[in-house]
Amino acid sequence: MSCSMARTCVAWVTPCGTTRKTSAGKPMTQLGEMVAIGIIQDPDEPPCPFTHESPPERDPGKNELIGSGSILAKSMKGSTSTDLLGSAKPDAVENPRYIAKHPLYSPGSLRSANAATQENWPVSIRLSDDDIRKLPVRCAAHHLIPAQESLKDSRLVPFMVHKDTPEDVKGGSVKGVLWRDVGYNVNGSENGVFLPGSYAVGGGRGGLRVWSTADEPDHEQEDLPENADNCEAAFLTGNPDAIDEHTPKWQYVKQAMRLTPGQFHDRHADYSREVQLKLDGIAKTLAKQYKDRERSAECPCEECRKSRDKWKDAGYPPPAALVARLNTVSSRFALYLNGSAWAMNLYTSKWCKAYMQGRQAGKAWAKT
Repeated sequence: MSCSMARTCVAWVTPCGTTRKTSAGKPMTQLGEMVAIGIIQDPDEPPCPFTHESPPERDPGKNELIGSGSILAKSMKGSTSTDLLGSAKPDAVENPRYIAKHPLYSPGSLRSANAATQENWPVSIRLSDDDIRKLPVRCAAHHLIPAQESLKDSRLVPFMVHKDTPEDVKGGSVKGVLWRDVGYNVNGSENGVFLPGSYAVGGGRGGLRVWSTADEPDHEQEDLPENADNCEAAFLTGNPDAIDEHTPKWQYVKQAMRLTPGQFHDRHADYSREVQLKLDGIAKTLAKQYKDRERSAECPCEECRKSRDKWKDAGYPPPAALVARLNTVSSRFALYLNGSAWAMNLYTSKWCKAYMQGRQAGKAWAKT
């Protein structure tokens, strides 16, 4: 099965459901619209995978490979690109809480919310027929290619970095093989998505901590919104291993995902591993292409033949359009995280995994 730049392949899918609109006029994906095993195709390659510029005499270039959720959020709002060398200016992407008419529009502080505001909070938790609690939802910016959990330890980083100028990453540095940095900013807007989480009810700054997780700690520096400290959220009980339609936490997760729309986020180790595998695959291809051109008497590219005698001392020429290729990878992963499709191997919370398993098993709570 082949894919164009704008499509994402799936190994199998169940019949699609329906799509309705949010109050902001954007499609709202119904839970269960698609369940799939996601296969993220490699971006299309240029005729020659390497640039044909001359090695710089002094400037090794620059990258930004340490991820920060707060910087990412600012980049999305301020149209700061992943491309540090070009002039690209992506469209501004605002946090849903600041988008008028969005279901999650709530620019004010949750801590100071009055009774009338709380009555209009978007999530309703039904504890019993006569006990319904209202709760807020907050979204935070997340990296589609996680910096610390996917990119840092991938085999691709050396193919992004100048050979004599190790690149800083979280907790250390990485040596490169190029004659200049490729100019990638992991905190650029094209690498970001706003996802709902437990930030307003126990997962943000301070608060009740009712949403603690037994998972290993998340190594990504998140953009954590405030908690609604005055919200009595201790009734949010349940865990992904035992869900029914009455589980308070599942009620919250389900509504938060529909309203955003997008996957619920609280931990993404499995997702990060999938991303790293994709980056490692790109690196494996690049390594072979470099070696083929370096050793072959019949190098397929005339320009590479002219410059390859410099490669040993200066480093390899940078991969052509690598930043654009990474942006394509980000956009393809975004199709799953923004709720356009669901994949059993691409999820950012155990609640999302449990939902997909429940959907497969025909559980009533996963059909609603």
